Amino acid sequence: MTAVSLREIIAAVESTPTHLRICSPGEYPDLRDRFGTRNVVVEHTRLPGENEEGFVIVRKGGEFVGSVELSALQSLANPRTAGPGSAELGDDGFDALLDLLDDTVFSSFDRRQMLATTREIEDRAWRLGHGRLYAGFQSLSAMQDQVGVYEQLATKPGLEIAVYGQPDWEPPSIEGVTVHATDAPEISRVWFVVFEGSVRLDSCALLAEERDPGRFYGFWTYDPDRVDAILEEIERADADGT
Repeated sequence: MTAVSLREIIAAVESTPTHLRICSPGEYPDLRDRFGTRNVVVEHTRLPGENEEGFVIVRKGGEFVGSVELSALQSLANPRTAGPGSAELGDDGFDALLDLLDDTVFSSFDRRQMLATTREIEDRAWRLGHGRLYAGFQSLSAMQDQVGVYEQLATKPGLEIAVYGQPDWEPPSIEGVTVHATDAPEISRVWFVVFEGSVRLDSCALLAEERDPGRFYGFWTYDPDRVDAILEEIERADADGT
C-alpha cells in the first residue's frame, strides 16, 4: 500500500464540504477566518432582536448534522484549557461543538485553540482510562509546560502514552510514557494528539500543520478508520525517520 503523508491526510478531509449557518442578531466575520477553507462555507442569517442568543446549523455533504448554541462556537475565541478530568471541560458546549465539526478543516487556529481541542481528547483518554494516547509536540521542548498533564495521565494503569518531537529537550522520565525523539520532518511539521481506545468507536484524533508561525491548519476526527490512517503514518514516519 502506498504511504499517505500526514499532510495528505489533512488534504483528503477537504473532500467533504461543510456548511455552517450562523443564526444570530450580529455577524461573526472571524469565524470565516478560522473555517475559511475551500470546502467550508460560513453563512449568516440575521435574527431580529438584540437579545436573541443565536445558534449554529451544521450540514455536511448537503445533509443536516445538527445544531449547537452560538455560545459554544463563541467559546473558540477563548477556549478553556483545564487539565484532563476538570469539571470545567465541556460546561460551555465546546465538546458538543467538536462532535458537530468533526472532519471539518479549520484554517486558522492559534495555539490556545489547539490546546483546548487537545485537552478534550486527553480528557477522553483520562475518563476512559484504557487505550493508547499519542502526542506530537513538533519539538520536545514544547512539552515542558505539559509535563504535569502527562504525569497525571500516566497514573491511569490501563493507558499507554507515547510522545513525539524533535530532540531539543530531554523530558523527565515518567512511568508509562514512552518518548520518541525524532528528526523525521513528517512528524515535526505537525501537531497531533491521537487516542486509540480499547473500544474502537472511542478513538479520536487531532491533526494540524503549522503553516504560519503559531497558526494551524487541520481537523479533528472521531472516525476510527481515519484515526487508524493517522496512526499508521505516524508509526511509519517514526520508523523510517522521514
